[in-house]
Amino acid sequence: MSANVNANEWPSPIRVAIVGATGNLGTAITDALLSHGSKVQVTLLLRALPADALAAKQAGRTALLDQGARAIDIDVQSASIDELAAALRDTDVVLSTVGIELLKEGQLKLVEAAKIAGVKRFIPSEFGIDMDKVGRGGPVSVWDFKLDVQDAIKKAGLDYTFIEVGIFAEYIAPFAGVDPATKTLTAPGSFDARISLSPLGDVGRQTADLVVSGRGRNETVFFGTLNYSWSEFHAALERSTGEEWTKAVKGKAEFETAAKADENDWVARVGLIYLAGKGTHFPHHDTYAHKHKIALGDFEEVLRTVLAPAPK
Repeated sequence: MSANVNANEWPSPIRVAIVGATGNLGTAITDALLSHGSKVQVTLLLRALPADALAAKQAGRTALLDQGARAIDIDVQSASIDELAAALRDTDVVLSTVGIELLKEGQLKLVEAAKIAGVKRFIPSEFGIDMDKVGRGGPVSVWDFKLDVQDAIKKAGLDYTFIEVGIFAEYIAPFAGVDPATKTLTAPGSFDARISLSPLGDVGRQTADLVVSGRGRNETVFFGTLNYSWSEFHAALERSTGEEWTKAVKGKAEFETAAKADENDWVARVGLIYLAGKGTHFPHHDTYAHKHKIALGDFEEVLRTVLAPAPK
């Protein structure tokens, strides 16, 4: 099948239902979609907030609704398949940015509901490394859920787009070996290895472009904003902060020891995946922005913001 759809086949406005819209990633994508104005209709599937919810969470939700999104109050975890299907009626694209608690069972329900509702495309909560290359049974076992959901989407006969971004620039401490306190960058294995990094804003802009244009049909697409060697990443850290950073290297034995000592040490488990080097780096010529000439933000400005000392 074609990776893109004919302009006459792709509806305008495109009707998008977003699950997880008020998280950091979901907000970035929803903001970007809403910036396309009349080309898109955005519906947020939102669970009711508890009375003691953080004011920032309430404000974020209100801001999205003020920009023109509409909301359907529904809890994916407790709702039935039929209730979810009713919520997705008249939806062209389901876009999920859910976290671990809904990564498998919640999304499998959404896939079944999307099929019943006649949804055209399902974009699951991927937004990481290329799981096709990592495969099952890796150090981060819950990531196998992503492959379960991919399989379910294909079995359901839904069109899909799987989006991979590498590591979010906002989470380089600690997942990309960045320690701002000691100004140390720890590379897995070697500073010659490579890493792909993406700021949330760039992911939002590219996702919105893909959804509105209809590109990426039945494809895995790659959003790596910067595709660096760890040495190049080190140099970018020094340029963005104006300070010297120490280089350190951690090997397989160290990551394995840490992972065995604490099954919830996600930094060690992610480190083992990056040490293997499969699916963790996307060549620039393969990236969505390069192929479609999408303007991205200033990556080093993002680094400066991320690494700025917290106000006292």
